[in-house]
Amino acid sequence: MVREALTAWLGFAHFCEQEIGLEAEKLLEALAKPFAERVQELEELSARYEVEADAEGAEEYLALMMEAWRRALKSA
Repeated sequence: MVREALTAWLGFAHFCEQEIGLEAEKLLEALAKPFAERVQELEELSARYEVEADAEGAEEYLALMMEAWRRALKSA
């Protein structure tokens, strides 16, 4: 579960950097502080249990988020 959550987080972080131009941590801190705190917990868990994100899975999350983002922009 930690690996999957970390993978999704990595995909989201790449999305924020590439599409929005912001660090994901700062975005969450400003818009959803409880989620930012959960990310810190996730990073602590991954370090404690030596879990790494699945790089290929993170790219899949990134692609899904980018597609959804672009569709939303087109329909706006």
